[in-house]
Amino acid sequence: MSAATTALFDELYQSHQRRVWRLCLGYCGGDTEQADDLLQEVFLRVWLNLDRFRHEAALSTWLYRITVNTCLQWVRQTKRRPDTPVPVLPEQPAPPPDPQAAQLARLHRALGQLPEADRLLMMLVLDEQPYARIADICDQTEGNIRVRLHRIRQRLTQLLHHLPDEDDAA
Repeated sequence: MSAATTALFDELYQSHQRRVWRLCLGYCGGDTEQADDLLQEVFLRVWLNLDRFRHEAALSTWLYRITVNTCLQWVRQTKRRPDTPVPVLPEQPAPPPDPQAAQLARLHRALGQLPEADRLLMMLVLDEQPYARIADICDQTEGNIRVRLHRIRQRLTQLLHHLPDEDDAA
């Protein structure tokens, strides 16, 4: 690899590593160790394929597409192994003292109950990606993304309504 490619990779990693990790975290139901593994796999694929990037889309869109494909591949492989349970968000022994942290943990538990495609869309929205970019990443029209997100939000509202608070679950 050339020095310019190495510099581009370093810049890409520094600027997108946290967002990619959060997206991976959403796919693996809050399992931070698995999210770390997926993050490494994503950036390994980026490193191996960076010289093949065709500049037909933004580099960040290409990166998110690699992330989505890597996560979906992991989900499919995990489902094929019946002896390997799909990770579920760990239950906390005590509620977090910060009410905002408790709400965030509750949201992640609800997100973990959504199908993986819906979880992807919500993770991209939570990552504050514009609808046009989400449409590019998911290879769908922006109108379709808006309709799907509306339905997902309705489902998420139902899940949150029926999901007990950590205080109630203990």
